[in-house]
Amino acid sequence: MPCHRRKGDFKDLLILHSVQAGTLAVSRHEQELEADANRLEDSVEQDNQQTSRFFARASAGLHALSIILSNPSRGAYNQSRKCTDFFEVSMSWPDQDFCHEYW
Repeated sequence: MPCHRRKGDFKDLLILHSVQAGTLAVSRHEQELEADANRLEDSVEQDNQQTSRFFARASAGLHALSIILSNPSRGAYNQSRKCTDFFEVSMSWPDQDFCHEYW
C-alpha cells in the first residue's frame, strides 16, 4: 500500500511545528525575563538595605551630635591666671631653654 501525502499535509505539519517552536521560544524568553526580574528585585532589595543602614548610622551620628551640642553643662573654659611678666622671667632662663620656648 503506497503512502500518499499531500502538500497540504506537509504544510499543516510545518505550521504546527513552527507554532510549537514559537511557543517554546516564548516560554524560554518568559523564564529568562522572570529570572532577570528576580535578580533585579534582589539587587534593589540589597540597595534598599544598604541605604537603610546608611541613614540609620547617619541619624545615630546626628543624634549624638545634637546631644553634645545641646548639653548645658558645658560652660566657659577654665581660665587660669596669666603671668604678666612672662617675657621678663624668660629672659633669665638659660639660652637653650629660651631658644626652645621661642622656637
